[in-house]
Amino acid sequence: MNRHITVTMFDRGKLEKALRQRDAFSIKLAGDVLGSARYQTGYAEEPGDPLGWINQAIKSMSLRVTLGKDGLGISADGELADFDPVEFAKHREKRNSQLKPFHAYAVQATMPWALLVARGFSFAHRARDF
Repeated sequence: MNRHITVTMFDRGKLEKALRQRDAFSIKLAGDVLGSARYQTGYAEEPGDPLGWINQAIKSMSLRVTLGKDGLGISADGELADFDPVEFAKHREKRNSQLKPFHAYAVQATMPWALLVARGFSFAHRARDF
């Protein structure tokens, strides 16, 4: 199952600023416009079917980022809001959806130094420090 997390309240510029002179930081966020989780419904009728995916807004997030020998470690966890009623009504009407919203999420990832360098992150020169 494919899953995507989009964090709109913390972008690349904020990440670069936060890691300009330190190796790690953490932040807790809550609100209505933090981002969203998107995942496959499992009942798509064909590739590109807009009802093949459903979104849930992120309600809260604890975000931790750390520079280390492998690159940029990212971990986030928190709560998700229920489905958007308008979006879910389309799923119910067109696919008789019985999906249940997730209530929590946890994500861990590492961006390797090579990718950080290739993408031109301002702190990528610090790879030699680790």
